This record gives sequence, structure tokens and C-alpha cells, in this order.
Amino acid sequence: MNRRVVALLSLLLVVGCEPKRPPAAPPHLGPAASRPGTPASDRPRTTTDTAGPSNPAEQLRLIHVRVGQLKGVRRWQKVLKRELHNSTDGGEAAYYYQKGRLAKIEARNYGETGRQLAEYYLWPDGQLAFVFETDYEYNQPYYQDSAWVREMGGGERFDFAKSRIKKTRSYFVQNQLMPLPTDPARSTSEAVKRRAAEQKRLRADLTDLLHTLNAPN
Repeated sequence: MNRRVVALLSLLLVVGCEPKRPPAAPPHLGPAASRPGTPASDRPRTTTDTAGPSNPAEQLRLIHVRVGQLKGVRRWQKVLKRELHNSTDGGEAAYYYQKGRLAKIEARNYGETGRQLAEYYLWPDGQLAFVFETDYEYNQPYYQDSAWVREMGGGERFDFAKSRIKKTRSYFVQNQLMPLPTDPARSTSEAVKRRAAEQKRLRADLTDLLHTLNAPN
């Protein structure tokens, strides 16, 4: 047989035995993380993955990035409001949606001797990322105005500017309240117990807010 014919037949056999490659994903589906059916091992990891970053500094950085993204939103897709009844003077919760998902909650509670603003920042999968609480303790009950002082013959009147303000920041990784790496006592038994109690409180508060959101009007 002619050598050229033999070479041509060999080339055709090699080409025919090559495995077929799957077609490339359409550009609109984006990277592998956004394509359905992509194995978890092929997706880029985030801090909400099971084996997310173990470095506390990197965990905090990712949380700060997420909070910064949500604070930078100028127009939310949807904002729902609900009344709260957890304090003497009631309150209000606002639920902020982005890309069809709940991304942030603001809860305000009012009382005679103070008020609180609690901000909950969520990951796209709905897990907690960060909670920022601002508590105001009034110098006097708000009803003790100038008229009240005159009527009572003296005393200190209510002055919001004299309120004591306490700010609390809580960082979550894998839905767990993380110890701050700057806290030298973070590993003591007392710190662990305190962190567990705080985590339970914050989770319960978030659960109550979600129940309020989904409760029938």
C-alpha cells in the first residue's frame, strides 16, 4: 500500500479517537460559580463556604468589603417596612432588598429612657455578616422637658445631646460570632461564654425580625 495512503488513514484514526470537548458556556452565565451544576470544588470560595478563609484578618477584610458594598447602594430594589412592638414606645424595621434577596435590615426601637438602632448586614446566601448596634441612654426620660421641670419645681430636663452612646460591632463567619483578633482575652472561658450568649441574642433578634417580615398583615 502506498505510504501516503497509510499515513492519511493513521491521521484519520487519531482524529476520530479524540474525546469531544463540551461547548463553552455562554458569556451571560459568567464564571463557573454562577453556572448551575458546577461542582463546589470548582467554585471560587467566599467567607460563607464551609471551608472559607481561616485567617481572621482575611475574614474581617471580606466582611468589611461586603458591608462597604451594601452601604454604597444608592437605590435599593425594594424596601419593606414593619412596625415593631418590643419596647414601650414601639419601633420600626426596614428590610432592604438587592437583586431579589434580602441584604440589610435596620431595626429601631424607642423607649422612655433610650433608643436603639440595630443594623444587620447579610451575605447573599442570607447568613449574617455583620451587626452594628447603637444604643442611646438618655440623661433623663424624654418626657421630663422644661415644662415638667417647672411643674416639679426643679430637676434636670431631658437633653438628647447628653445621651450616653454605646456602639457594638459583631462580626460573623459561617454564621458564628467570631472573636476579634485584637482581643487578648478572646480564648478565655469567660470570653467564650460571653460570646456564645451574645451570638444567641443576635440570632434570636434576627429570627424575630424575619418572623415580623413574613407575618401576615
